[in-house]
Amino acid sequence: MQRSSVVAILGWILLLLAPQTGNTQGSSCQLSIAGDGSSSASFDISGCAGDTVAVVVGAGGNQKQFPIGPGPDLSVPYNISQCDLDISGDRAVGLSYTLVVISGPDKGKASTTYTGTLNPDPSRPGDAPPTISFDSWPHPPGSYVRPDDAIALTVNAGDDVAVTEVKVTDPDGKMVLDKRPPPPPRQSKCHPRGHSVRLEIPKPYIVPENPPVPVIRFTAVARDSAGHETPAVAEYFTVATWNGLMLLDGKSTVPNNDCDAKWRVDVTLKTTPSNEVTGTAEARHPPVSCSKGYAGSRDTGDVIAFAVTGTFDGKSFTLFFNATRIGGSSPAWGIGGLHLLQLPSPAPIELKADSARQHADGRINLSNPGNVEGKNATSALSGTINLQCCFSEAPPTALPKSSPLFLGDDNQPDRFGGDR
Repeated sequence: MQRSSVVAILGWILLLLAPQTGNTQGSSCQLSIAGDGSSSASFDISGCAGDTVAVVVGAGGNQKQFPIGPGPDLSVPYNISQCDLDISGDRAVGLSYTLVVISGPDKGKASTTYTGTLNPDPSRPGDAPPTISFDSWPHPPGSYVRPDDAIALTVNAGDDVAVTEVKVTDPDGKMVLDKRPPPPPRQSKCHPRGHSVRLEIPKPYIVPENPPVPVIRFTAVARDSAGHETPAVAEYFTVATWNGLMLLDGKSTVPNNDCDAKWRVDVTLKTTPSNEVTGTAEARHPPVSCSKGYAGSRDTGDVIAFAVTGTFDGKSFTLFFNATRIGGSSPAWGIGGLHLLQLPSPAPIELKADSARQHADGRINLSNPGNVEGKNATSALSGTINLQCCFSEAPPTALPKSSPLFLGDDNQPDRFGGDR
């Protein structure tokens, strides 16, 4: 065999025995780190197809490698803590980040090292007490409830470490929930995620025919892994106060004169387990305006007071307004149409309640053409009524009754402004 042939064969053998590496010369994998010198930085990885990248972090004499993810392209905001590096101290230390390809065609490729400052971790408060709250629909806590209503409750509890026990007692003192939730998944000591549980009361509570008054009350207690306990209460009103407002436009028309009045009527009602409703209302008005002038010199703008009666079946109100005090607002009462709530006969005012019984709304449209003080006249009253529940239980205060009210007086000038 010629010497040149032997040399060629030895060359191929040595080439085959030499360690093989990726062709980094033509690689498009790019690794870079940008930041402002703090522990917060941005990692940019591009063109690293088939590669897996990690970051080597050094600080305070400690060094660890953390996974970043597979290529080819990644843009990752990054921030390390002293806890992550098992450093416990109250002073800042020097920090370094270096991106390294740990597997793939570009294994071993590294970025330029980034240097910065790693500040001490903020102090953590001690194990905080748990939180707990009630939830329910369509009757959320704070709603007005009636006999035979079903209250289906859910309890939400949470803790920064672990919720270990939740108990709920119903209005009769019966334990309706006693749960020890399973522990949360193992958590990082440096980045705890906390623990939350949602538990349903197995059986809805049915409001009895003669429920406790004025409230039905559920109590709950959550306990955490440190032994802290937090209570919570869910209350449902069986006697409730509804407050609201009527905004009304009153109109009256007689020959040669048209009058308009604006009314604000504040309403307070009391509802109980029975269907009966009692309450009061107060009406106020600015000066009445008329096309030919308002001959209501005796109108002092007094508050007009009403006693309110009616019914509420849990879905609808039917209300009746009976004036108990009119005083110096007698001219506006007649000319401004407010009398239509009561005259010529009490008018039922209807409202519909929402499913949670927290709001009730209705519209008023009343009219009465006829002979008033010897003249053809038309009166109308229109507007809205809105009520909101629930407020602290307080029976409405009875207002004093007034003397009988007359719409006209033959010894007084015509209050409608026309000739008699």
